[in-house]
Amino acid sequence: MKYFVIKIFISAVILPAMASVLYASETADFNNAVVILLNDSERTQTTLQILQEEVKKRTGIDLKVRKKWSPKDEAVIVLALEQDAKMPQHLMAPLRALPSTQKEGFRIVVRTTPQKLVLVVGHDDRGLLYGVGWLLRKAELRPMRIDIPADMAVSTSPRYPLRGHQLGYRAKTNSYDAWSVAQF
Repeated sequence: MKYFVIKIFISAVILPAMASVLYASETADFNNAVVILLNDSERTQTTLQILQEEVKKRTGIDLKVRKKWSPKDEAVIVLALEQDAKMPQHLMAPLRALPSTQKEGFRIVVRTTPQKLVLVVGHDDRGLLYGVGWLLRKAELRPMRIDIPADMAVSTSPRYPLRGHQLGYRAKTNSYDAWSVAQF
């Protein structure tokens, strides 16, 4: 019986505490993040709106938005397109270290020193949207908490020119077995 109680204590108290310590060392706290939007097009505004709404829905945190960079900010999320050359040079270096992207691709860099920083740079408008989606999936969003994996660098582009499409043959599909090649 004693062994059983010790085993329950370890699994219920000790292991979760260890896991939270390990997890905390791998993430950065972006609860007080400010979003800097470097491109003011209608599509980038929509991407920003999606980011704000999803974070608000999952955490209750309203992300503040600014157009200008301030070194005083505790945590910053920068949304930009590759064509935007307004970024400070110290931010361009980690982006240049990543492979270049193609149409609908994006690059994301997360740094925790000297300032907490997330750079989401899309090759184009759709690339920025996919980058924000990727960031939302990787971030741990809990009530009043935004934790993003620390010191991360990602560069990705779709392998095929048509993103997210599935061609298949099943009983109920988006294709039809009687189509000719020309109809397809």
